[in-house]
Parts: sequence; structure tokens; C-alpha cells
Amino acid sequence: MIKLKNIDQKNLADELQSILDKYSSKELTTQEIANLHSRDENVKFYLSLLKKFKTSSSSTEEQFEQSITEFMSKALGNKDRDELHQILLIYLLLTAPYILDFFNTQKLSNKKKHIKNLKQLFIDMTTNVIKTYEDRLERTLKEIESKK
Repeated sequence: MIKLKNIDQKNLADELQSILDKYSSKELTTQEIANLHSRDENVKFYLSLLKKFKTSSSSTEEQFEQSITEFMSKALGNKDRDELHQILLIYLLLTAPYILDFFNTQKLSNKKKHIKNLKQLFIDMTTNVIKTYEDRLERTLKEIESKK
């Protein structure tokens, strides 16, 4: 059996503290703050996509599918892959199958009414996701500004 040597716990704790102090900070860097501001621009981008989707024609099933697919592809194709992008990716991946499968329902009467309600529900819920993120981001930015 191999006997392990004793570890000097005092020295180990001091070394660990030294390493943590070296690579830790109590404040965000200028670059990190700039990144937060760019996230605010992404919020505006997603809201503008949603506004365009809201005003798009969806009087037929095909038009609705085309406009929602366009919204999803532009939202997910955004080059900035921040937290909101990841949240929307997960949200859209979870909701898209239900939305698109909805029209496969047999004997669905008054499709126009269902399209209108489904579109409004999607807009409301997606806006809620984006606005919740925006609210938290704004609070974070205000908190940072108040510390300056």
C-alpha cells in the first residue's frame, strides 16, 4: 500500500487564496460593460423582428407559417449569440412543433380565427420573454451606473 504524504493545509490555503485574488475582480471591466450595452441593442433587434411579424399578413395558414418561419429564422440567425439568443432558441425549439402541428388538427373549424388567436398568443408570450430579459438587463445597467 502506498502512503500519501501529508499536505500542508496552511500553505495550500494561502496558495489558493493567492490564485483566486489574482484572477478575481469585484467590478466589471469596461469591455464587460460594453457587452451589456450591446445586449440591449440585441433586445431592440428581437423586438423589431417581433413587430414586423405582428404586422405581417397571416390571413391564411400558408402566410402564417411563412411569417412565423421568417421570424424564427431571423431571430435564430442573429450573429450575436448572447443569453437572450439562447433563451429564444430554447423557447422557439419548444414551441415551434406545437404551433406548426396545430394546423394538422383534423376537422379544425374557422382556421382564420385560430390563426389570429395563435399569432396573438405567440406575440404576447415572446414579447414577455424579451421584455423580462430587457427589464433585468436595464436593472443591471442602472446598478452599474449608480456605483460609478
